[in-house]
Amino acid sequence: MEKGLGFLDKRLNELANELATDTLKGHLYEAIKESIAKKIAKQILEEDPRKAHFEKLFKRTAKHEPKIKEMLIKVWKEEEKILVANLKKLKKYFSQRKDESMIDMVMYPRAEFEAKLSDEMAQILALILAEEGQTAIEELLADAVFQVDTARIQEWIEQYTPRFSESLEEVNVALLKKELKEGIEAGEGIPQLIKRVNKTYDNFYKLRSEMIARTEALRATNRANVEAMIQSGVVRKKIWITMFDDKTCPFCERLDGRVIAVEENFFNQGDEFSVEWEEDGKIHRRTMKFDYEDVPSPPCHPGCRCAVSPWFED
Repeated sequence: MEKGLGFLDKRLNELANELATDTLKGHLYEAIKESIAKKIAKQILEEDPRKAHFEKLFKRTAKHEPKIKEMLIKVWKEEEKILVANLKKLKKYFSQRKDESMIDMVMYPRAEFEAKLSDEMAQILALILAEEGQTAIEELLADAVFQVDTARIQEWIEQYTPRFSESLEEVNVALLKKELKEGIEAGEGIPQLIKRVNKTYDNFYKLRSEMIARTEALRATNRANVEAMIQSGVVRKKIWITMFDDKTCPFCERLDGRVIAVEENFFNQGDEFSVEWEEDGKIHRRTMKFDYEDVPSPPCHPGCRCAVSPWFED
């Protein structure tokens, strides 16, 4: 900004000399200089690089979310169909005996659907990594080509997707069993239990799928950014950038600005991260354990909206 104003000093002086007497020249010069300086300062204040960074990131991730969401809904609809059909088959049995032993009898084959989710997710992740990795590496090196078939990327996909599907199905099954148990304890019949199953899956389709899709699209895009940094050979460090608003959690708030080597992890699997903050006159403390996987890039939790960026000390 100082360089810019230095140039303006010279040019405005020349302009004022051409336009007016010495007295008018001084007033004209100061007025114009003050006006332009205010505009420059206002522009600097209004241009929030963090805001622009996240607008760009969310635009990139948003186009991948529908693919993940559609895949989840497709698989879950198959589960729901099997569960409802199994409930209808037990109508006679259930009229004679109402207990929780029937819950396992009606559940869909979980292992089969975990494998299906893992395979489907692996294909989607590979596509996102290829596209976003190419975009990221071109921003660092023009005409560079991103390699999606590296051992590191393939190993991550192979290890991550089974954990992803297992964790997802664990939550789904627990929620479904809870609903069925409550219905049985309330003395409900098969039609009422089917309604509970339908309602649970409706929630999966509307809310759960959206949260998962948003989180996984962000995970894959940030992972692609880091891989592009490594492949470029010009990035030595990376920085965690937090999206600050009324939804920002204490963990992400503390992580903002953390700089590490590009090939290091912000957290290794098994690490714990504790934060303290004051609210309503009380000290609060929470601990997050990273038992899911290593964290070389955001997210650090479901719904996280953080980003990772190259860090150049110069």
